[in-house]
Amino acid sequence: MNKLRVLHIIPSLLKGGAERLTLDICTSLNSIENVECLLVTLKPINYYSDAGYSKDNLLQF
Repeated sequence: MNKLRVLHIIPSLLKGGAERLTLDICTSLNSIENVECLLVTLKPINYYSDAGYSKDNLLQF
């Protein structure tokens, strides 16, 4: 079976509702077999570095 790949692009990981929701969605999706979620931020700001999200699935520009 092919793996479902999901890409989320957001401006940054400043503290806020949209950022937290995006992290929660990606974390949940990555726990599902055959699903890979990648999170891309356009600014290297991460207020959620202690939230436990895998840095392997986070790209910051």
